[in-house]
Amino acid sequence: MPDTIIAVSSPSVSLANASPGMVPCSMIRLSGPDAGRCADTVFTIHQPEHTTRSASSIGLRPKHEAHRIPATVTDALSEKKWRRIVGRVVWRGNELNAHVYVMPAPRSYTREDVVELHVPGLPWVVETLLDGLIASGARTAQPGEFTRRAFEHGRITLEQAEAVGKLIASSSADEARAHASQLAVHSGVQRRVLKKDIEDLLAQVELGLDFSHEDVIVISLEEMATRLDALRARAVKLADESSHEFERAPATRAPRIVLVGPTNAGKSQLFNTLLKRDAAIVSSERHTTRDGVEAVLKFGGSVPDAVLIDSAGSGDLGGVDAELFSAARTATRRELEMADIVLLALDRSVAMEQQENFAALLKDVKALTPAYSALVWTKSDLAAPANWDAGMQLGWDVTQRFEVSSVSGRGVDALREFLAQRTSELAQRTAQAHAAAGASVRASALSAADALERASGALRDGCGEDVVAVELREAIHAFWRAEGILMRHDAVTEAALDIIFSQFCVGK
Repeated sequence: MPDTIIAVSSPSVSLANASPGMVPCSMIRLSGPDAGRCADTVFTIHQPEHTTRSASSIGLRPKHEAHRIPATVTDALSEKKWRRIVGRVVWRGNELNAHVYVMPAPRSYTREDVVELHVPGLPWVVETLLDGLIASGARTAQPGEFTRRAFEHGRITLEQAEAVGKLIASSSADEARAHASQLAVHSGVQRRVLKKDIEDLLAQVELGLDFSHEDVIVISLEEMATRLDALRARAVKLADESSHEFERAPATRAPRIVLVGPTNAGKSQLFNTLLKRDAAIVSSERHTTRDGVEAVLKFGGSVPDAVLIDSAGSGDLGGVDAELFSAARTATRRELEMADIVLLALDRSVAMEQQENFAALLKDVKALTPAYSALVWTKSDLAAPANWDAGMQLGWDVTQRFEVSSVSGRGVDALREFLAQRTSELAQRTAQAHAAAGASVRASALSAADALERASGALRDGCGEDVVAVELREAIHAFWRAEGILMRHDAVTEAALDIIFSQFCVGK
C-alpha cells in the first residue's frame, strides 16, 4: 500500500509582502491512505453551537443530513464527496482560523484521498504544522511525486504529466499557456476516444480467435473491414485537426510588458513615449496612476504586438485614501504576476535612499519569474546624484539596463529594440511549444493510421484475423508511445481481456 505524502503547494510569505490588513494563506497538501488521519492530528473541525430554539419552532425546515458537519477529516473522507470545512489549527497554544478541502479517492488529482489544509501563510506556523504532520506518519513528497501518482493511477497520461512539468518550469506566461493547453485540448480527448475504440475492436477480434474452433461468429469479416476503414479515417482526421489546433493557439495572447517603479519615477511619461502617443495621464501629483493602464505596443514589421501596462507607483500613502492605495497595490501585483517582461523604472535624478518604498517594491519583483526583465533609469536628462552608478547592484538580476529620457528621447530607441527582440523570442518559444505538442499528437495518429491500413490490407489479402489483431495492437502502441509508455503485446492483450469480460457473458 502506498504511503501518505505531504508538501507545501504554495509558498509561505512574510507579512511585509502581504496586502495591508490581510494575512497570506499557504496550502499544505496530503495524498495517500492516511491523509485524513494525519490531518486530524493538527486540524480541528469547528462545530457551531446549537441554538436553544429548534428550527421547527421558528418555521424553518431542518437541514438535510447531507449538510451535517463531520466530526473529523477522516469522517469527511468517508462521505465520498468533495467539501470545504472550516476549523482551527493550533500554534504554541493559540488557535488560528483555517479550513480544509477534502477530496476522497478516486475523485482527486492523484486518485487517492487528498486533503488540502489552508492555513495562515506564516513560515513559523507552516513549519510547525509540517513537523506535526510528518510526526503523525506522513512523508515529505519528492519533486513531482503528486503528478507521478496521478499518472500511475491512470488519472493523467504521461504526455499530460510532461505538460504539467513544463508548465511549472515555464519562463513566461505565454509558454505556460502553451503547455497548459496540452492538458485539455480537443485533439487529446479525441485521441483517447479513438484509442478506446481500437481497443474495443481488438477485444472482439481476439474473442473471435479464442472461439475460432467453434461455430461462433463474434464479428463478421465485413463488419471488421468497415470498422477498420472508419478507424483509419478518424486517425487521419485527428492528425490533420491536431496540427491546425496547435497552430491557432499561440495567437490567443500577446506578451505583457509591465512598467513598475516608485511614485513619480516617470513611468507614465515613459509609457506614452514608448507608445508614441498620450495614453496615460502625466502629472507631478503623486499617485496619478492607481490602476493598471494598458495599451497595445506596436513594433511594426514581422514583430508581433505586445501589451504595455503602466502600473501604480509604490510610494507611501501621502494623503491618498488607504483603501484606494491598497487596491492600487493589489492591482500592481496582479499585473506583475502575469508579466512576461518586467521593466523596473527608477528615477536617475534621485538618490537610491530617497526612492520611495523601494525595499518593499524590490521584494515584490524578486518574487517574480518573468521571461525577461530590465532596469530602466529614467530622467537621464537631469543631473544624477554624486554617488549614482548605472551598474550599481540592487539585489535583483536583470536581463539588461537602460538610461532613458522621455524628454530628449535618449535611450528610448534602444529600449524599444530590446522589447521588440524579446517579444519576438517569446512568440517564437510559444510557437515552438505548441508545435512540439501538435507534432506528438500528429505522429501518434499517423502511426496508428498506418497500422490500421495494414490491418485492412491483411484482411483483404485473406491473411486472417490474427494478423489483424497484431496490427491493431501496433495502432494502440502508437498512442502509448506518444505518451511515453512502451507496452508488451501480452499487456495489451490483458487490457483487451478486461474489456471482453466486462462486455460479454463468457462461459454462459
